[in-house]
Amino acid sequence: MLTLQFEDVCVDIGKNPILKDVSFSIEKGQIVALIGHNGAGKSTIMKTIMGWLEKNKGNIAINGINQDESFLAYKKQIAYIPEEPFLLSELTAMQHFQLYGQSYGISEKELNEKVEHLINLLVTRISRIIIQRDETKSSNNLCFIT
Repeated sequence: MLTLQFEDVCVDIGKNPILKDVSFSIEKGQIVALIGHNGAGKSTIMKTIMGWLEKNKGNIAINGINQDESFLAYKKQIAYIPEEPFLLSELTAMQHFQLYGQSYGISEKELNEKVEHLINLLVTRISRIIIQRDETKSSNNLCFIT
């Protein structure tokens, strides 16, 4: 079963063609790396898959969901960790969660439940670190317990 289909994709930035009729597919379980020199199109491919750059031509689908036909359902198939996170200094952590939650169509109730769960996990782990540090009676030794 094909997980990602990238078919005959063309992308221009300004008047410069960056990708021209690029095609590839990835099957479930495959590990793939984009390798190439600067300017080869690696970032352009990733940004196009994410929907951050518009393509002139071609089709992209994940798990059979076409990017052009059902973008929200398509977007929900993706987990992406950028090299540099996109954070706005004027927003709080909660506002960032809300921004990303809205972009993925997550209800406020579901978002709040997920955030609460993550906060509880964080507090639990920090508590374990503090307890472990106290038990060692050493201010120089921290032990992370997972």
